[in-house]
Amino acid sequence: MEKVLGFKNYGSTPHLLNSRLGKHDKYITQGQHDIIFKKPRKGDLFLVTEKYDGTNAGVARVNGQLVALTRSGYLAKESEYEHYRIFAEWVQKYNHLFKGLPEGYRVIGEWMSKRISLLYTIHGEHALFVAYDGFNASNKRCKYISSFSGVLARGIAKGNEALNHDELCFRLFNVPRNQIYTFKPEGYVVKVFRNGVFDYQAKWVRDDFEAGLFLEDSKVNPVI
Repeated sequence: MEKVLGFKNYGSTPHLLNSRLGKHDKYITQGQHDIIFKKPRKGDLFLVTEKYDGTNAGVARVNGQLVALTRSGYLAKESEYEHYRIFAEWVQKYNHLFKGLPEGYRVIGEWMSKRISLLYTIHGEHALFVAYDGFNASNKRCKYISSFSGVLARGIAKGNEALNHDELCFRLFNVPRNQIYTFKPEGYVVKVFRNGVFDYQAKWVRDDFEAGLFLEDSKVNPVI
């Protein structure tokens, strides 16, 4: 199989220095960490969203057609993983959510059909995909996902002042009980833009989070 775009759909996100590090994960540098929490630079903008426990996936418009992609950049409909094949069917069924997506652009999000470690209550099949990133035809990040009319990742904070981890955790964990779960969310993601251009991003995962708790065999295990 060939990668549809000629490159990977989405890369890995490094961790903040106070985050629980997973297998094969990496930290950002001390300098990058300090920019977020101690010394913002002139022109910096921080966007913080909830981190979801699902499967990374993307939707791109290629030659006028919507294409469902795996994290690696291959066609989801041809994947050996059942939940990716279901994602490809979902994209065709809910193509109206992406009607404003320009040629060459893509939306990145979390596909929530398979239980990984946390069990979510999804309010409607249309909400199975939670978008949190976007790229233009030049493979550059878009600051906002203006073309997607579905569910977006929950915003935690936005601004140009140094962030406070304790305050972010308070906002992250103290959600109304009518939200999509009653347990603690996995963590949060910080995107750093400088003068309107994406610079870097990092994630924080809580210490007691158990990754892959329900993944016995991700290829054949039935979707939960």
